[in-house]
Amino acid sequence: MVELIHWSDLHYGSSEFRIDYLESTIEYINEKKPDAVICTGDFTHHARKTEYVEISKLIKKINIPMINVIGNHDSLNHGVVFLKGILVQEDQF
Repeated sequence: MVELIHWSDLHYGSSEFRIDYLESTIEYINEKKPDAVICTGDFTHHARKTEYVEISKLIKKINIPMINVIGNHDSLNHGVVFLKGILVQEDQF
């Protein structure tokens, strides 16, 4: 049986974003060791390059294969340009 973890709407940069919640979730994912993690978008709130750089540092702590999908907040302010290469691999885009 394949085990997946699905998450979305991280919204890094939002006033409601809590780094401690994200770090706790990352710890859970690494302890659970699913076959893959799927994130269906909204990594950032404003799609700013600085948000992508910071959230990618956290996401890279996940030791599980990931599939990342662009969300509507990720496409704001030409965010797709920043997302590609930072969180989404060339073959996933």
